[in-house]
Amino acid sequence: MSRRFLLGAVLLLASLAGSAAPPSPAPGTARSTRQIAPGVTLVQEVTSAASPGGPLVVNVVRVDPRQRGVHVEAALGGDRVWGDDPTQGRETVSRLAARRKAIVAVNAGYFPFAGNPIGIHLEDGDLVTEPNQRTVLLIEKSGAASLARLRFAGTVTAPDGTTFAISGLNRRPARNDALVLFTHRFAPATLLGPDWFEVAVRGRVSPLAPNVEHTGRVTLAAPGGGHVLAPDTLVLSGSGAGAQWLREHTPSGARLRLRLQIDGAPERIRDWRTVRLAVAGGPRLLAEGRVAVNATEEGFDGGFANGRHPRTAAGIASDGALLLITVDGRQRGFSQGATLAELAALLLKHGARDAVNLDGGGSTTLVVRDALTNAPSDGRERPVANALLVFADAAGEKTGAKPPLALAAPSDAVAPLVPGRRRAFALRDAAGRVLSAHPRAVWGTAGGVGFVTQDGVFYALRPGRGTVQAVLGDATVSAPVTVEAAMAPAETLPPPVP
Repeated sequence: MSRRFLLGAVLLLASLAGSAAPPSPAPGTARSTRQIAPGVTLVQEVTSAASPGGPLVVNVVRVDPRQRGVHVEAALGGDRVWGDDPTQGRETVSRLAARRKAIVAVNAGYFPFAGNPIGIHLEDGDLVTEPNQRTVLLIEKSGAASLARLRFAGTVTAPDGTTFAISGLNRRPARNDALVLFTHRFAPATLLGPDWFEVAVRGRVSPLAPNVEHTGRVTLAAPGGGHVLAPDTLVLSGSGAGAQWLREHTPSGARLRLRLQIDGAPERIRDWRTVRLAVAGGPRLLAEGRVAVNATEEGFDGGFANGRHPRTAAGIASDGALLLITVDGRQRGFSQGATLAELAALLLKHGARDAVNLDGGGSTTLVVRDALTNAPSDGRERPVANALLVFADAAGEKTGAKPPLALAAPSDAVAPLVPGRRRAFALRDAAGRVLSAHPRAVWGTAGGVGFVTQDGVFYALRPGRGTVQAVLGDATVSAPVTVEAAMAPAETLPPPVP
């Protein structure tokens, strides 16, 4: 590909996305820029092991909320907090993206290896779990994004005027005088527990917006749990003093008032009903264009902050664009990961003004056009509690390709493919034109055996069978790939694109 063609493609994409071209890559870094849809672009940077900061693989998705039809949503794995499957309600990012028909998806918040997010999850204006005072990404229905550290204080008021504190939402009830509120987002029914006393409240309670009074009448009061959850029904589950308060103040037919107060949001958010989503992360990375990593303040230790790990983060640019970034890591010779300070520097370099770290490690996953675009460190996708989904209309875009498309490795590639080696795949159309580096071609893998760059170069990472796939326009093609168990000297990552 000529230098003139590459420059023209980058400028074209920048114009279509409504933003300036991305910063120049560092020496020894190969960059690919792809337009996923109008208003959504992907920049991939692959830094070789021989270059400063390498080896490192970074993906940055830029989402412009000003583009018509572009919006971001938060989504629970399995559409519920809790499940009786082995993952306890979690779901892989790729499956969640395919099911919801998202054009881009990335893992979001932390979780305790069950389906309940740690910290706030607000989806479609519906509060699912409460904040925990770590940094939160908020996106309003207008598309405006912001960061905040939130405080929670929930209360329920009985007809006699007495109140009791609601300690949390949609999580396993505690055994220390707590009162937990459950909604239909939790599961089909509350959990069973002989020590819990529960009260079902029916009313107009969905969506459950913060800082708004919700009312309903008690329809059932009984111990043991297992009560059905529906969109028009809440269940209050108490233990200890919480259970005793329910027994004494919430008889059948009683009208209860509930308020889930959240403080600490940006001043412009005066009505939480204007907020589309909120997901908890932490710690904060950037504040008003400055590196501001406050790991200790948000409860993260030095090993987490200063070790090089796979990372996922969200940034907000000065023009309001949302940046979703993944950094692969824990894969020797391929990508070493980043510290939080290095992650902050990457976000700053790509134009973020404010940024927050999200869950990383084995959870770090990026899916673009149903293609797994990064290389999860576990060798496979980890089911997660929630994700951020990007929606945009990419149908019918003209690519200039003549169908059908074909994908294959070079015919002379006879040497075994083993961990540490790479192989270039070629995407061709019916006219025989090579479209591997087409500005709208998106590459990905399945099977966990390796990683493919956005120019079609496959890196074998571990033995097994998988596939390489390419998406261009409305067409998706794939080719099988087998990585043998024998080891070979690792090859360096490719030089910069000329």
